[in-house]
Amino acid sequence: MKTFTTESIINHSCKKIFNTFVKSAKANFPDFKEKRAVGTHSEQKKNKRFRVEITAFERDKLYEITARNRRESFITRYQLIPISENETKLIFTEIESDRNIFGKINSALTSLLLGKRQPDEFNTFIKNLEKSLAS
Repeated sequence: MKTFTTESIINHSCKKIFNTFVKSAKANFPDFKEKRAVGTHSEQKKNKRFRVEITAFERDKLYEITARNRRESFITRYQLIPISENETKLIFTEIESDRNIFGKINSALTSLLLGKRQPDEFNTFIKNLEKSLAS
């Protein structure tokens, strides 16, 4: 199992940031209902077919999704901690779980070849989030 955790300070309230997660959930999960968010799922296909499910949801505090297929699973967690009225600490955690030997080999190769990928992806995520919050 491989875990990547990082954090960033965002100059917006927890509520405003969380609303962007809700907007994304409504776009990506056709059956999304905020009161019953946990367990909502959809099938998505990029390079592989994944079942993506909301596995934790606490309004203005926590949003977690799990993507899994037969070989591997990924948990992505966004935790929001208020610092002040318009300042929030976002803690981002991504956990990659290897289910079989092929997943373990793939994870090792990915780490070796693309080790810097996760911080770059997080920085891109933060830039896109800040653009979304500004509009």
